[in-house]
Amino acid sequence: MSGNKFLFIKILDEELVILFQGLKSIFNDQEATSPVHITVKGPQKSNFKVTSFNNFSDRDHPLVISQSSCFSYSRKYFVHFKVQIPEMGKYQLWYKPTFPTEKNPHITVCETSDEDFSKDIVRFLNKEVDDLLCRDYEFLQYIPSQHDIVLAMGMEKTRNIDDAGIPNLINIGKVRKGLFARARKIKAKHVDLANREKQTTLHAN
Repeated sequence: MSGNKFLFIKILDEELVILFQGLKSIFNDQEATSPVHITVKGPQKSNFKVTSFNNFSDRDHPLVISQSSCFSYSRKYFVHFKVQIPEMGKYQLWYKPTFPTEKNPHITVCETSDEDFSKDIVRFLNKEVDDLLCRDYEFLQYIPSQHDIVLAMGMEKTRNIDDAGIPNLINIGKVRKGLFARARKIKAKHVDLANREKQTTLHAN
């Protein structure tokens, strides 16, 4: 079969899906074009060896989702949570030839051209969200397109989510109550600043 293939991890933990999809929906200018996922391999032409990730994907290998960070690429800033995958090297799971220097799997929650906005999001998330564990996930491999990704992984409509979607994460102290409301304030602040800058530029011209 021709075409580039990727290996993704799909998170199945419902509250984590709501958390990450909610943050993506709030911080990005448009509704997210792909579901929450972790890219661990690809692109490559050949199929992936099923045994490598079937042996890995079990409850004895939880994903450790830790502090937020940011990297830049092609004049864009990508805010993400780092994901530690124990014994990933043993099962030869990590291979991303298009990003040879990026060694950490991650979950992206925002893509922006505004560096200051990306820095504010990182500070906010590191204050609001503690380290998380995910034991409920699966591997998916296919030739990606937006349509294929949505069909295979599903999309969550999360524009209006609130604390009711993540009660357990709040109760065990992993997420601060009112996270989504405060995230919306961060976004609104930067939208307001951007609008003011546009008005200043128009008046100057």
